[in-house]
Amino acid sequence: MMARRLVIEAKQRPYPLAIVGPHHFRVRDGGPVGPETVLSPGYSLYCLGDEKREALFVDTGPDVDLSSAAFFYQTQYDAARALVAVPYEALHTLAGQVNVDDRQLILLFSIGRCGSTLASRAFAATGVPVWSEPDAFTQLVMLRADGRCDPATLRRLVRSCAQVTFRGSGPHAVKFRSCAIELAELLAGNYPAARVIFLYRQADTWTQSSLRAFGAYDPVMVSSPSLGQAQPAQGAGQSAVQDRLGLLIPLLATYRRRLGRLLSPLESLACQWVRQMECAMSLYQAGVTVIPVRYEDLVAQPRQVLADLFARCGLDPDAAAWRAVDSVFQADSQAGTSLSRSALGPPGATLDDAQRVELARVIADLSTVVTPDTVLPVSVPR
Repeated sequence: MMARRLVIEAKQRPYPLAIVGPHHFRVRDGGPVGPETVLSPGYSLYCLGDEKREALFVDTGPDVDLSSAAFFYQTQYDAARALVAVPYEALHTLAGQVNVDDRQLILLFSIGRCGSTLASRAFAATGVPVWSEPDAFTQLVMLRADGRCDPATLRRLVRSCAQVTFRGSGPHAVKFRSCAIELAELLAGNYPAARVIFLYRQADTWTQSSLRAFGAYDPVMVSSPSLGQAQPAQGAGQSAVQDRLGLLIPLLATYRRRLGRLLSPLESLACQWVRQMECAMSLYQAGVTVIPVRYEDLVAQPRQVLADLFARCGLDPDAAAWRAVDSVFQADSQAGTSLSRSALGPPGATLDDAQRVELARVIADLSTVVTPDTVLPVSVPR
C-alpha cells in the first residue's frame, strides 16, 4: 500500500495553539512514495486525516531538531516542507516494524500551566531528548469524543501513533498536551515499563494562570491579526468554543448539559481541573506507578524535587548537567511561543475571595474525589 507525497501550497493554521488537523495545509498531490519514507530522519507524525483514514507526516528536513522545540506541533508546522499521507493500514504495518524500549521511555502528563514545560526543559538539560506535545494524541481524544473512533480503532491508532512517535534509542521523554491525559491509561498499558509522570497544581493558582494564558477560557481561539493569539469569544462564539472544548474535556460537556446553559470561565476551568485530576487518580486505580509532581513543590524546592524525579527515571545528572538544569529555571521555558512571558504580558490579578469560593463550590459540585487542595499520593514503584 503506497503513501502519497503532498506538496504544500499554503499554510493556513487558524491560530498558534490550534489542535493539529489536515486543514492546516493546502496541498496538491506530489505522487506516490513508499510508506517507509516517513521512518527516515526529518519526518514526524503531525496529525490524522480521519476522513481519508490516513496519517499525515511532515517533512521538516534532517536539520530541524524537534527535541529542542518548546512545542513540537508548532515547530513541525513552521518547518514543514512537505507532507506524506500514509493510509492507516500502512501506518499499522510501519508501527509493527518499530521497536520502542519502554524501559527508556518517560511519559509526562499534566493539567497544563503547572511547570510541565519547565520540567521537560530540565530533562532536556540532562541530555534526554524531549518531544514536547506531539499533537496527534490530542486529536485522538477529540475523534473519540466526536464518535469518529470506536474503542478498538482508538486502541490501535494510539499504539501505532505512539510507536512511530516514540521511536529512538536511549532515554527519551514525551510531554503531552493536558487533554491527552484521557489516553494515559492506554499509553501506560502499551508501555508498562515506562515512567509515568503527572504534573499538577492547586486549583486556585492554576485557574488564575490559565485565565491569563488562555483568555477567559471561553477562548474562541480565533486569531488576532496583530498578536496572533487567542481572543475571548463573544455571543454565539462561546457556544461553539464550549462545543469544541467538550470534545477534549468530557466533564465540561456533561456539566453544561446538566446546567442547561453556557458555562462561566470559572466553571469551564473547574471542569478541566477536576477531570484531569480524576484521570490521573484513575491511573493509580489501574495499577500504574505514577510519579506525581506538584507545582508548588517544584517551585519551592526545585533541586530536591528534580533530583527525586530524575532518580525515579533512572537518571544521574553530573555537575555540568545540573548547571544546565539550574539555568533552565532562570529562563522562560516557553520563550518564542504565544505563551511566553513577553507575549502574555504582566501577571494578572489574583482570584478574589468570591471567585475562590465560587471555584471551590463548582469543584465540590463536580467531584466527591478531589478538592482544590488535593495532594496526590506518591506511588511506590512495583
